[in-house]
Amino acid sequence: MKRDLVVRHLLLVALVTAALFVAILLGLAPQGVANEAQPFYSLPWNDNPFHPGNLRTSNGKMVDWRSLPSGEQCGACHLQEYREWAASMHAITGNDVLYESSIRQNELASHNAGGLGTEKIRWCDSCHEPLGILTGASTPLPQPGPNEAIEEGAACVLCHTASAARPVAGNGGLTIALPELRRYLDPALIMAAPAEHVRAMQSTRQNPLLASSAFCGACHNEIRPTEVAGTAPMHFQETFDEWERSRYAKQGIQCQHCHMARDPAGYVGALKRGEQPAKTVSHRFIGNNYLLNDTSLPNDLVLTLRGGRPPGAERLFSSKQFRADLDEQRRQVLAFMQQAADLRLRGQISGQQATIVVEVHNSGAGHDLPTGARDQRYMWLELSVRDRNGILHRQ
Repeated sequence: MKRDLVVRHLLLVALVTAALFVAILLGLAPQGVANEAQPFYSLPWNDNPFHPGNLRTSNGKMVDWRSLPSGEQCGACHLQEYREWAASMHAITGNDVLYESSIRQNELASHNAGGLGTEKIRWCDSCHEPLGILTGASTPLPQPGPNEAIEEGAACVLCHTASAARPVAGNGGLTIALPELRRYLDPALIMAAPAEHVRAMQSTRQNPLLASSAFCGACHNEIRPTEVAGTAPMHFQETFDEWERSRYAKQGIQCQHCHMARDPAGYVGALKRGEQPAKTVSHRFIGNNYLLNDTSLPNDLVLTLRGGRPPGAERLFSSKQFRADLDEQRRQVLAFMQQAADLRLRGQISGQQATIVVEVHNSGAGHDLPTGARDQRYMWLELSVRDRNGILHRQ
């Protein structure tokens, strides 16, 4: 009798758990939002709500902003990955003051030149604030409510739900499969059904696209469309195209192998020696910008430039830990750039005249050096020379 009661109790618990599971699934399943759900959404060029950027959803509809999990939510379980990402440039693609200032100027200039400034910014925000684009926030009268995920830049949920990439088209040329899967479960249910969560928030095992250069090229090819300015498309950034022409592409070395290695400089150094280093994974996305990781700037200017502390600071980790993460980010960036090129100096002295030739050889980068947007490609060489009297001369 007692055993029967225990069995019945267990069956009842199982039924209640299953019912709760289904209810949460149905309640939290993010659904695509019909474009007309935002009655004042501006479509000046065609019926594609993301145009003139190339970001897409799998069903062509905008995403319900209430369904988007923030990186902080992911960080509750994936703390190391979240901390690495929070110190990276991907975490502030839309927040940093430099980007926001340039966007504001471009938007105002568009208005002065005939309007549609906000709509034209969809081209930039397709890579810089993609979740805002997907939810329909980039319109003169936006309706999505406040959501931390929308402000997070290239956040966890964006990359881990991508289903296709169009790197030649660039301009955020990703297809995101957010609307078609029931992904965002209660944390307790994630623990109860981890395989479903792994399948939904895919890794490279589930989706090899995430480990391909084509995935990166979707944003690291930038082509200004005529809807924004000009009478013909203008190629502003061709980093993916540069990689395709490189020796690394021929060797099967993808962007992620270097930029997502746990020791990017060490990885590139091994490649230069002709070795085949082991593949490791970090979410720091090491690149060339060290200013926005420089904690030695006065009065915490680095936090101002980055748009403030990341979500999760003082909840998932301390501000002291975040500063340490920024310092490590900067250390890796500088070491990475030093491996990208070799410097050679040749000098000749004739009387009172000294001639010094400095050669920079791209020996480690799998693309042009420098690369990136054409109006932001900078490389400085500072030469310091002491004469026979020990006097320092800079050039």
